[in-house]
Amino acid sequence: MRTGQTLADRYTITDSIGQGGMGDVYRALDSTTGDTVAVKCLRPDVVAWHPQHVTRFQREGELLRQLDHPNIVDLIDVIEEDSTHFIVMEYVSGGSLRDLLIEQRNLPVDRVLRIALELADALTRAHHLDVIHRDLKPANVLLADDGTPRLTDFGTAHLVDSTQDITLEGAVLGTPHYLSPEALSNIPIDVRADIWAFGVMLFEMLVGEPPFTGRSITALAQAILSANPPDLEQILPDLPLALVDLVQRMLEKDRAARLPSVRLVGAEIEAILRGVDLSDHVTPRTPPPSRSVFLHPTQIGDGPRHNLPPQTTPFVGRESELAELARLLDDPGVRLVTILGPGGMGKSRLSIEAACAQLSRYPDGVFFVALAPLSTPDSIVSTVADAIGFQFLPADQTGGISEAAQLLAFLAERTMLLVLDNFEHLLDGSGLVSEIIHAAPEVKVIATSREKLNLQEETLFRIAGMHFPDWETPEDALEYAAVKLFMNSA
Repeated sequence: MRTGQTLADRYTITDSIGQGGMGDVYRALDSTTGDTVAVKCLRPDVVAWHPQHVTRFQREGELLRQLDHPNIVDLIDVIEEDSTHFIVMEYVSGGSLRDLLIEQRNLPVDRVLRIALELADALTRAHHLDVIHRDLKPANVLLADDGTPRLTDFGTAHLVDSTQDITLEGAVLGTPHYLSPEALSNIPIDVRADIWAFGVMLFEMLVGEPPFTGRSITALAQAILSANPPDLEQILPDLPLALVDLVQRMLEKDRAARLPSVRLVGAEIEAILRGVDLSDHVTPRTPPPSRSVFLHPTQIGDGPRHNLPPQTTPFVGRESELAELARLLDDPGVRLVTILGPGGMGKSRLSIEAACAQLSRYPDGVFFVALAPLSTPDSIVSTVADAIGFQFLPADQTGGISEAAQLLAFLAERTMLLVLDNFEHLLDGSGLVSEIIHAAPEVKVIATSREKLNLQEETLFRIAGMHFPDWETPEDALEYAAVKLFMNSA
């Protein structure tokens, strides 16, 4: 393109401001508004060699239109003219985060946290819409004149549920220093790949260089896959320990151990900025009767922490099911067991007995959460908090941290078993269960429900009516579970 050229009878090119692998970026004047805008042009030679880039370029424009967030560059127009494709975006005049790091090398902690908080907000919006950026790096963070960051370049972004794959087979997308171990291993990625790259950026903003380096691409990849990141606490002894810990958890090579949610990252950054320790913000309390939907804890003295309802009759009739539940809960790979069956099958009692057998294994407690009285999934967070004795921060101290994020941050450091009873009418709130499982690696969940929670992490345990067969003698009859239960209730 040339200076003075006009697109769509509206945007007049003034100068070139950057070049990339797929296209060039120009500054232009919008004759309709009088504003300066940025025009991204997909180069014809790129299209000639890789026609699939047209689809990717068009999708970038559509993603920007959908994302619509203060910390993501605004889309103004999408144009095809003379077989050339253009995206018109807001012009962000302060340069990129990469430019700032070249100029200053490393940034003050407070500025790092404030940039990171707004980027976490932008990524939360993207991930909420099932968009994985896949190329997070300082060059793709633009800065407004007031220092506010704008996330840009969604050209390699991936839609989680998309059935369309426009990536060349075997291609590894992203910039090498910010690639996650799973991306380098050619494992299908999820939002945790963005969290890894975000952790690399946090480290780089604090220290002045990425945590993993190498004299060649091969050496760099080997470092990302196998080397430990440098110790932030040794490099920057005055850094808040909560920030050191946050970066470490974002840079876990095993993504199952990595922080699973960028919303949780944002909550922790906000807490660090305000000097609040979310992980220890718990005080023992007994909820007032008007709010309580669970029975009061039954432990006495120094016994295991729990609030399991006391039972007035012996448990008989489902010994084999109880044994199988114990086996499932012993399996480290099982995090959520849903006891599934019609009403009146004894799901709640079975869950309580199974939980009672686990008391010694969960030092932070075993808690029964009665969901039947709830009318909306919005109440699940506060009900769980009541059950475990967690107290939310006062509203004037949260700085916008949601109650759900506070609860997840607290559970992240706990070894605990939760029993969520009667979930069937609150299935729209099942996402919280998934977030708990990913945020809190030492928390397990038993749910009872007439319907599946439909979560990837779910292990179903179906129960039905107890067997009541024919028998030859009364003594034979007493061997069957249904008869035992009947005799005990008579």
